[in-house]
Amino acid sequence: MAGGVAAGPFSPRRTGAAPLVLPSPASFDAVWTAPAVQCFRTNPGVHIVAIAVNTEADYKAAACAGVDAVLADSPKQMVPLREALRRGYTCP
Repeated sequence: MAGGVAAGPFSPRRTGAAPLVLPSPASFDAVWTAPAVQCFRTNPGVHIVAIAVNTEADYKAAACAGVDAVLADSPKQMVPLREALRRGYTCP
């Protein structure tokens, strides 16, 4: 550990990449858009999981963007929303 930052295989220090810093809380569609998801899909076998999808708006945005799965702080609260969306929804 150098300077309090672990230097693992994916750390910004080793890869030269800058960390992604988002305003808190960031909405899903502020980060992921349908074109961004499609960009990732150009690589075969890529699966996209969105983390911290906790609102109806973010859940719909994730569905419309085409992510494979979402993780929520409270899956129990998201079940009714998932069931409602299975009956149909409109993407912008």
